Amino acid sequence: MISQYLAAASVTVVTTNAHITGTFNVTDSLHLVTTNGRIDVAATLYHDGAPHASTNATMINTNGGISARTNLFSSAPAHTGGSFALTLANTNGALDLAVPPQPPDSTLVL
Repeated sequence: MISQYLAAASVTVVTTNAHITGTFNVTDSLHLVTTNGRIDVAATLYHDGAPHASTNATMINTNGGISARTNLFSSAPAHTGGSFALTLANTNGALDLAVPPQPPDSTLVL
């Protein structure tokens, strides 16, 4: 599955024998799963700073690598706060996760 750019509240992509590549922007959740292919994505997660559930990204791979460049943004008026969760699991491949600075006063669960 190749996506040059996809923006949505929630995105789920599940494949077998195929790569998942592209740029994804989400406000609720990103769920990427593949077997026998790579996950190579740029993911931007937005959270409004409200005390509800986190904005989540889950990437699971078997027999391939994961390369994820993530950006975390608060869409609250002062661009502070937010709650984010990243879960990555990989079997039989390399794992590369880049997380630039997160918004001030936000939480990140890895």
